[in-house]
Amino acid sequence: ILVDETADLDMAVGSIVLGKTFDNGMICAAEQSVVAVDEIYDELKAKFEARGVCFLEGKDKEALGQYLIKDGRVNPDIVGRSALDIA
Repeated sequence: ILVDETADLDMAVGSIVLGKTFDNGMICAAEQSVVAVDEIYDELKAKFEARGVCFLEGKDKEALGQYLIKDGRVNPDIVGRSALDIA
């Protein structure tokens, strides 16, 4: 998903969060990444965080990645589970 400076950021964040969390992302078409232009990046990120979205970095990001992908495949134990369950 590309979000630029013409977007209604509240609507974009709400739609993206709903799309990703509805049925825990079971549908392949669920949003997998968001790209924001520089002009709105900080504001968009703050709006995501205000909605409870967590941005991982460093060791936390690496640990989650290792849990999500096992032997080059998606870990079947995480499919259809909520972010809270996985955390």
